[in-house]
Amino acid sequence: MKPIKIGTTYEGGRPDFLEKLLSVVDYLEFSPDSLATSRKGVASINPEKLEELKKVDDKIDLLVHGVGLSIGSYDGVSKNYLNLLDELLENLCLKWHSEHLAYIFVDGVNLGTMVTLPRTIETLAMVCDRINKIQDRYNIPFLLENVVSLIPEYHSNYSHADFLNKICERTGCGLILDIYNLECDAFNHGLNIELFLNELNCNHIKEFHIASGFMDSGFMTDIHAGLTSDTTLELTQHVIERYQPENLEAITYELLDEFVDRVGQEAILNELEKLKVLFYEKSPATC
Repeated sequence: MKPIKIGTTYEGGRPDFLEKLLSVVDYLEFSPDSLATSRKGVASINPEKLEELKKVDDKIDLLVHGVGLSIGSYDGVSKNYLNLLDELLENLCLKWHSEHLAYIFVDGVNLGTMVTLPRTIETLAMVCDRINKIQDRYNIPFLLENVVSLIPEYHSNYSHADFLNKICERTGCGLILDIYNLECDAFNHGLNIELFLNELNCNHIKEFHIASGFMDSGFMTDIHAGLTSDTTLELTQHVIERYQPENLEAITYELLDEFVDRVGQEAILNELEKLKVLFYEKSPATC
């Protein structure tokens, strides 16, 4: 198996930082939402940011990780998001794209956060149908990511892991396993991470996300505000070594653009170099 690739998020508009990133990462991951601008009420990709990415398209892999699809909204996915994704795919060579298993719109109103879905028979059928349509529309792999639970548990027909397993089995899509989100759910809601991992078919995992956040009124948040903690890195190593996800290809360090200056470019580059030392030569096949 090839070594696990190491990458990070990038939202455009920092060409000097982009040049530094190109020397240490295997790929960049960005959200269509963060690249978007609105002209006469119509959302489109910011042309300056698009041009910036086009210049590096042949130098590095590019991945898309969406926020605005809202795959779980009862009244359908966001057409604006799909238009942004259409535009990106017309202009860039994308390795795969992904989205959160959640919803952000209710009756067209943006909630300002991502909300987890009820794990019911009806929800499973709805989500799988939408994934199949997305995969028919775009001829590149599609992944879903586990998100932090913000509200109390719904009545469920499936466990957390079994719900993800069934989605992947029925559609053929892959998973992003957000390691830090597991830590948040363990702290906030008592998720037993080991039981979750034992039940999850880890061979569906194509990508890990690692990040950090901060405590807000006793709640552990997924804000992508700083460097990864030792506990997150240790859990990442544990998943690779014990569960050996054979299709894992990438580990993405997530950081919101608004925190880049606070963390510091050099600290971010050092973090990425550390991840390469920890994980680059540690593919599941060699553990």
